[in-house]
Amino acid sequence: MKRLIPCLLLIWQATLSALPVEKDTLIFLYTADIHGKIYPYDYYRDQPADFGLARISTLVRQYRQNYEHVFLMDGGDMIQGTPLAYYYNRIDTLSPNPFILVMNHLDYDAMAVGNHEIEQGKNIYDKLREESDFPWLSANSLLPDGSPYFQPFSLLQAGDITIGVLGLTTPGIPLWHNKSLYPDIIWTDMVTTASAYWPELTAQSDLQIGIFHAGFDHTSQQEQYSSAGLPPVNASGLVAESLPGFTIIFGGHSHELIPEDSLYISYPEVPVKLAPGAHAQGVGVVKVLLYRQNGSWSVEAISAKVENISQLEPDAAVLNLTGQSHLTTLDFVNQCIGIANTELSTRNAYFRDNPLIEFINRTQMEASGAPISFTACFTEDLVIETGEIQRKDIFALYPYENQLCVLSLTGRQIRQYLEKAASCLQRTEQEISLAPGIAGYNYDMAEGLDYTIDLEQQPGARISNILLSVSSEPLQDEEHYPVALNSYRAEGGGGYLAAIRGLDAPLLYISETEIRDILAEFLSRIGSIGPEVDGNWRILNYDSEE
Repeated sequence: MKRLIPCLLLIWQATLSALPVEKDTLIFLYTADIHGKIYPYDYYRDQPADFGLARISTLVRQYRQNYEHVFLMDGGDMIQGTPLAYYYNRIDTLSPNPFILVMNHLDYDAMAVGNHEIEQGKNIYDKLREESDFPWLSANSLLPDGSPYFQPFSLLQAGDITIGVLGLTTPGIPLWHNKSLYPDIIWTDMVTTASAYWPELTAQSDLQIGIFHAGFDHTSQQEQYSSAGLPPVNASGLVAESLPGFTIIFGGHSHELIPEDSLYISYPEVPVKLAPGAHAQGVGVVKVLLYRQNGSWSVEAISAKVENISQLEPDAAVLNLTGQSHLTTLDFVNQCIGIANTELSTRNAYFRDNPLIEFINRTQMEASGAPISFTACFTEDLVIETGEIQRKDIFALYPYENQLCVLSLTGRQIRQYLEKAASCLQRTEQEISLAPGIAGYNYDMAEGLDYTIDLEQQPGARISNILLSVSSEPLQDEEHYPVALNSYRAEGGGGYLAAIRGLDAPLLYISETEIRDILAEFLSRIGSIGPEVDGNWRILNYDSEE
């Protein structure tokens, strides 16, 4: 009898293994960093464009026609970046928000909260969250009592398969946005937060997915964030390494495109990592093949790719749903608010005094009363033709929702600030250019100071002949001066305040309105912008013609 029992066990196991294996397929579609693009239209250039949620909707519809289980998720930074987004975040705040209308229409399953959602202010993101038929996820948005402000994760169903979706937000927000935009919220380390939720997530789901508003390269510009006491702000890759049990980790924020070609990965060695680029030009597509044996589901194979949507026809239903919002936005951006006395361009604005950059700085000084101002060139290829300056031109010149701030800085700190700016430039045998890895929005130019940049000198000794423009007096190292700059800089963005040890510099003023509105109002008042500049700064031996 004892010999018979092992034989019966072998027969029973062989019978089970011979039973048919149940299989299923899940499709995950993912968008991120849409930045305000619904209609296939470029409001700055006033012409049709090959991006937008209307085109994305066509792809989503195709997948839902071909597969039973299709999930659609977003990685944040949806509601900022175009005049349409601005209009319904700042002017018409009572109507249903067109982005939420479209996301509800597309039946999104979840969205990770991005820093540009937070940038709109608590009243806006709370209203939009109320309008949403899907959860806003951010497990690392902690309140003083330790509870998350946003929902930490969501559970989705495909038949009897449960998918756990964890959301995380880049913790770099304190370095970019004023605390008033997120009262009481503390943005915690992504890896620590994901690890804390992992037991709960795995206990309730068959497979786990992360939608993170953060890039995959944790070393990217991390020095400036570490100096401000922040954890890695692009930690999606670190979470993948720390918790390889994730099936997929979707990233965002850094506008990366991962993978550039189709990629096939076998589970469970490492999670699939995908980022769909930005500006509604592509959709991440992950196909997960599952099989169930002995009562549990396992992953058999995964394929991942980013599909370009530029050639797809826009979905008429989305165009109809937001058609009036589009027309309202066109009327808004085409308003004339001033005159260009000549063609104005930002070409070479990084390397020589420029009328448009001087206009921004002079507006900041006029509005704040500060004698010194810093700003960057945000759009390096902007051209405004002679004649009417329309509101869309101001959006193109200043695309961000920054407030105007004034900090009290010493003369020594201002000198160090200029040195930090000069470090963003490089001279080669052929030309002067931005240094590798430097984004244009992180190179500042000053007004209210006369100075020379000598790129032949070593970093730290490139700024010379600094004088106060109004008096031609030298800057005094120990004296304090009011300095106008945007809220991104005033919170530490770009690493300037960390470089000059000015993270605790006194804040003397912060505007209630955004710099873009201040620019439009100032232009309406002065009437026109001409080609003249005061030539308060120059790069030594830079001879390029305008």
